[in-house]
Amino acid sequence: MLHSVSVTLIALLPVLSAIDVKAATQNRPNASQSELFDEARQSLAESNYDRAIEIYQKLLRSHGESAPLFLHLGVAHYQKGDYRSAATALERALEMKPNLAAAEAFLGLSEFALGHTDRGRPLLEKSFRSQDPAVDGELKRLVGLRLGKFYIKSGSLNEAEAVYLALLKMEPDNPQVVYQSFWLHMTRAREMMRRLTQKYPNAYLTHEMLGHLLSEGDHFALAAEQFRLALKDNPMATGLHYQIGNMLRALGERKEASHEYEEELRLHPAHAESYFQLGELELLDQKLDKAWTLYSTALQFDPNYADALLGLAKIQMLKNRPQEALGYCEKAMKLDPANQSVHFLLARVYKSLGRAAEATTHLEWYEKLKNESEREKQYLLSVRAGSPSDR
Repeated sequence: MLHSVSVTLIALLPVLSAIDVKAATQNRPNASQSELFDEARQSLAESNYDRAIEIYQKLLRSHGESAPLFLHLGVAHYQKGDYRSAATALERALEMKPNLAAAEAFLGLSEFALGHTDRGRPLLEKSFRSQDPAVDGELKRLVGLRLGKFYIKSGSLNEAEAVYLALLKMEPDNPQVVYQSFWLHMTRAREMMRRLTQKYPNAYLTHEMLGHLLSEGDHFALAAEQFRLALKDNPMATGLHYQIGNMLRALGERKEASHEYEEELRLHPAHAESYFQLGELELLDQKLDKAWTLYSTALQFDPNYADALLGLAKIQMLKNRPQEALGYCEKAMKLDPANQSVHFLLARVYKSLGRAAEATTHLEWYEKLKNESEREKQYLLSVRAGSPSDR
């Protein structure tokens, strides 16, 4: 934990340094005092906390006590990991200058580090709500992350969500914020799953949820069984035959999968995804006219179905009509630019049209998206058995 705090403080140094030296010493600063302040700030930046503490203590003895000096001293102790001394110095700063925002924030962090969450919580909550420029950016994020962890551990998930939503608004791409938000949602998901499995173990929604979870782990046979149990409880539920069909297709049982898609359409004639999957099966059998009709029907019910557009493009390519295929690919590209298959097929189309540079570009995009997807899948598999210890 100390390393991440150290990086945060270094980013905060300009904010803390903005406290006027004159105010810190209560007198007109001389060259020696300014040099000491500069040396102390440099020592903090270089993680030489003992030297920084020594300088601040010297200034307090020689130039009198002041809230800014106690704040700096408290932050130096905090960085060193001496949270008890940090709390003592920060409390002194607040005695001299109540509502000193940065002091309240670091005192709250120190109390949390000492295990005194009952004392630290109101300070951190106040700091996180504060509009004071001294508690902004890096310090606001640090306060929010500590609060968020506390809320999750104490079961206050709504409060944690409010904190992480605010942090994501401030820094949507910050890895620490995204990471903690991820574990909040994982915690929520586990809690919801526990409620469903304990209170409604035989409900169709419970079986459907388990089916989706199993399918994500490539346990297709087990997932199909859960979807069948869901169907038994709710025979008219939308999408269950379709999901069973997907699991059977993944297991190589194409005939049985086709039957499930047809059953889905019997119950729900506007189910575009089932038309698409039937089109895919017909395309595998080289029944191009039937596949064309099924893809086109899927698009009637969902005009923005990028994969169905790609299905039509594939048929045009099989008929050696790359120019016609290009139009469908371009539409699919606009709808779903992150779709690997779009870029792969566009590379083939451009190559057929003699547009080598564009073919190369889309092939590179395909490889990039494919590698990213594979890395994400491998990472999720590596953490599925449990969560990292520090979260």
